[in-house]
Amino acid sequence: MKKILLLALFFQFSLTTLASNSRPGEFNELLRWVRLNFQNQNVSNEITQLEHLVQKNKIDLARYGLGRGIFDFWKEETLSVTQNIWEKNCRQSSQRFIQKSITPFTPRPEELIKYTTKNQVHLSVLSENEVQTVFKILFNHDDDIVFSEFGNSCESRAHAMAIIMDKMCINSGKAFVESDKIQIDDYNWSWSFHVAPIVLVKVNHKIVPYILDPSLFSQAVKLTKWINKLSQRNIDNTYDITFTKKYNYFPLSKSLDLDMYQNDDIDIMGRRLSKRYWLRFIRPLIKPL
Repeated sequence: MKKILLLALFFQFSLTTLASNSRPGEFNELLRWVRLNFQNQNVSNEITQLEHLVQKNKIDLARYGLGRGIFDFWKEETLSVTQNIWEKNCRQSSQRFIQKSITPFTPRPEELIKYTTKNQVHLSVLSENEVQTVFKILFNHDDDIVFSEFGNSCESRAHAMAIIMDKMCINSGKAFVESDKIQIDDYNWSWSFHVAPIVLVKVNHKIVPYILDPSLFSQAVKLTKWINKLSQRNIDNTYDITFTKKYNYFPLSKSLDLDMYQNDDIDIMGRRLSKRYWLRFIRPLIKPL
C-alpha cells in the first residue's frame, strides 16, 4: 500500500512539473516566433497570447530579456506594418472593398431614436476581422488623435480617422448623434452632438453598420451598441441620428452634398487636435472629464 501511495505521489509530482515547464516552453517558442516576424507582419494576436501566458503563469519577463513595455511597442510596430501594406495595396489599386449604400432606417414616428441619411452615402464593406484590424490601426494613432481627451473635438477625431482610412482605400461615412443632452456613464461631461466614422461589416451573410470610436470603445461596435451607450443616461430624450459622407465636418454642414474635404475644416481639425494633444498633459491638474 505504501509503494502504491509513493508511486501515486511521484506520478502527480511528475505531471505538476511537466505542466509547470510546458508554459514557459510555450512562451519561449511563441516569443522566438514573434521576434522573428514582428518587423514584417502584424503579430498582434500572438503578442496578446504572450501577455496571457505572462498573466496566467507569472512568467518572469526579465528572464527572457524583456521589459514590461515591450508588448505595447511590438503591437504598435506590427500594426504600422499592416497599415503600410494596406496603403501600398491601395496606391497600387490592388486593395478592393466593395461598397454599398447604407440601408435607410424606417423607425416608427413615436420612437425616440430617429434616423436620416443625407445624400448618397456609400460605405466600404469589411469583414469582422478587417474592421477590428482597422480599429486597432486607428487607435495606434492615439499620440496624434488623443482619444483619451474625448470631452471635445469629436468632429476632428472623426475627420482624422476618415483621412487615415482613405489611404487604405476604405470609404467611411459619418454618424452624427444630436440630442438635448448626450452623456455616458461615469463621466460628468455632456454633449449636444457626437460623431464618429461608420463603415459596413458583413456579419453572418448580413450587412451591418459598425462604428469606429476609440474614444468610447476598445473595439469597433455595431451602430446599435454605440447609440445605446450614448443614450443610456437620458433614455427619455429624442436622439437624431444622421448619416453623411465623410467630408461633412460639423452637424450644421450635414445637409451639404460634398465630394471632397474642405480646407477650412482641415485647418480646424489640425488646431483642435493640437490643443487636445497638449491638454492631456495637464489633465491631472485640471477638472476631469
